[in-house]
Amino acid sequence: MERLISFTNFTVERVSSPKFKIPTDIQTQLFLIHKNDLAKREYFMKRPKILDAVDKGLIDSDYFKSPREINEIVSYFADMGWKILGTSLQNELKKHPNVQVDPHPTKKNTNVYSRK
Repeated sequence: MERLISFTNFTVERVSSPKFKIPTDIQTQLFLIHKNDLAKREYFMKRPKILDAVDKGLIDSDYFKSPREINEIVSYFADMGWKILGTSLQNELKKHPNVQVDPHPTKKNTNVYSRK
């Protein structure tokens, strides 16, 4: 229990509470806690499956409230340490039930993506 507490920075009281829920952004929180520890940081920098990255890192983010081009979203994930190809991301976003896909207002043959 002590190792878990020290790894996550949770308190025993918080974890023991019946109302405790693991935060949806736990991976991001843990990355920020351990970003200076090279051995631990390497684990968090492994690229997740694209669908997981979209569900856990993008859909509920403030960043995704406004329409974004695919290259902007690729850069967003790169800032998190995840290298995701634009074509693969584009395919997942088009299939995702919580993603709105619209034609770019000024660029031809370009879409913008946002949360529904």
